Amino acid sequence: MNKNKSRLIDKRKWELDIQFRDALDAVVAALVAGYSLENSFASARESLSLMYDDDALIIREMDYIVNRVEYNVPIEQVLQEFSDRSNVEDIRMFCDVVGIAKRTGGNLVKIIRGTSGNIAERQESRREIETMISGKKMEANIMSIIPMSMIVYMRVFSPGYLDPMYHNLAGVVMMTVCLVLYGLGVFAARRIMTIEW
Repeated sequence: MNKNKSRLIDKRKWELDIQFRDALDAVVAALVAGYSLENSFASARESLSLMYDDDALIIREMDYIVNRVEYNVPIEQVLQEFSDRSNVEDIRMFCDVVGIAKRTGGNLVKIIRGTSGNIAERQESRREIETMISGKKMEANIMSIIPMSMIVYMRVFSPGYLDPMYHNLAGVVMMTVCLVLYGLGVFAARRIMTIEW
């Protein structure tokens, strides 16, 4: 899988995760209003249509959930399918918790509220980490450009200055070693700045 495709998948998963939190709030509101869990998703779908376009990821998922429930598929199975399709950790955690609560008769409103709070905390932490890392990425990019720009500057404004480094064996070996170290440094910086969510 190439980088652009991987980046796009991560972006869509993050977008779905953010939208899912709004969906949870809408489901909790419906449960508090007295809807069953199955019907609360239909009510949440209506609420979310005021916030998102019809082609939003969460709207499409909610449509699928509501349709499956209308065909009398158990909500636990529908949510498990949603979890498998999305491959988002927060959604998987929610679906597991709801499945357990349905089997054991737990307080769904309290459980979903708690899950929503946990998701909000995780999302806020991720935003803070990404903000810090974006600044460091910019610094790393600037630092990786500086050595090459210095060599270009010296070649343009002092044409013979670097000749001893490129016209004898010791200089060529030394500059090759420097180039390898430079490449390793750039590679290491990019690896360090890449976080798998």
